[in-house]
Amino acid sequence: MIKAHLVKEYSVKYGSEFYISLDDFTSMLEKMEIDYFHNDESPFVEIVQNDLLNLAEDKLTKANENEREMLKDLIHIAKTSRYTQTDGYVRIDWF
Repeated sequence: MIKAHLVKEYSVKYGSEFYISLDDFTSMLEKMEIDYFHNDESPFVEIVQNDLLNLAEDKLTKANENEREMLKDLIHIAKTSRYTQTDGYVRIDWF
């Protein structure tokens, strides 16, 4: 199984690794009502930064433990990575 890698620096420097398929990951985003971009021909997802930063606490409680950990990592990158501040999205690559 290929792993999802959260983009920390767009230069590219990878941060966290998630053991989740792309389909399962996008299903989780849809369940959490988080806006994202994905092209079926590309192994990456881009998530709108503000959706992560404004994620309501009640939505986090709907998530299972693994999903909560992924969301916390995504929120951390949305808050701290330079590329998210200028580009307005968080990118996750699968390889």
